[in-house]
Formats: sequence, structure tokens, C-alpha cells
Amino acid sequence: MEKLAAFWNLLRKGEEVSNVEAWKTRHMTVNAVGGFILALAALGKAYGYALPIDDDSAMAIAGGCIAVANIVLTAISSKRAGILPAKPGAADEKGSS
Repeated sequence: MEKLAAFWNLLRKGEEVSNVEAWKTRHMTVNAVGGFILALAALGKAYGYALPIDDDSAMAIAGGCIAVANIVLTAISSKRAGILPAKPGAADEKGSS
């Protein structure tokens, strides 16, 4: 439960992971892998190996997964971006140090 609370806290504006460089690299990897999987599916279809799913559904699923990953990874690897508002009083604590 602590890990879930820590992850939830990372989604707040003003918070970020400790190793931003590694997370930015993972962010780019998610985008590259997502695009590669879609290209591989299209290439397979061109050679007669069709997935048991139509193109629109595959694009919707892949696009949704990539979008969620981009939003979450951007939020947790940047202090300026956040899905949730900053903790109340966080600006006061940072300004007084």
C-alpha cells in the first residue's frame, strides 16, 4: 500500500522521480516499442499474417496505451507537470527553505 501511495504522490505537481534521466529513457522506449508493434502488425498483414483484430481496434488499443504511458511518464518525471494538484502548503514549505 505504501508503494501505491508513493506512486500517487508522484502524480502531484511539484514532485518527480529521483532518476529522471532513466524515466525519460523509458518514456522514449515506450513510444518506440508502441510504434514498432503497430508497424510489425501492418507488415505482417501485408504478408498475409493478419492479427485476429481489425485495424481500427488495434490502433485504438495501441494509441490508448501509448497515451496513458506518455501522460503518466511525463507527470512523474517533471516537477512542473502533474496530474494532481500540489499538496496544500507545499509552496510554503519550499519557499521557506
